[in-house]
Amino acid sequence: MANEVADLAGGPVALAKRAQIAMDSGNLELATVLAEWAGEAAPSNAHVHETRANIYKARAARETTLMVTSIFSDAQQQSMKVVKGEAAEWSNMPYIEQPRVRKPKL
Repeated sequence: MANEVADLAGGPVALAKRAQIAMDSGNLELATVLAEWAGEAAPSNAHVHETRANIYKARAARETTLMVTSIFSDAQQQSMKVVKGEAAEWSNMPYIEQPRVRKPKL
């Protein structure tokens, strides 16, 4: 879905710009969703991930619970690794649990 949304927005960079606009207008929830889609559509684009990192930094600063602050801070750090060239690309796939298939006993 992220690629389709990015295409509709004019590409991942354009989608990241919309995320920045949403953040600047105070809508961090929308900014987060747009930044996630932009990051998924462009997993190695430093500009996209800098925007994503800034949005998650703002989300973490606004939170009051340790757990949510930690989740947002981790997302920020993941994108900063892409920005700094420490990661070739970003993927949210580790957060998606893969289904376990049980093999029948024969």
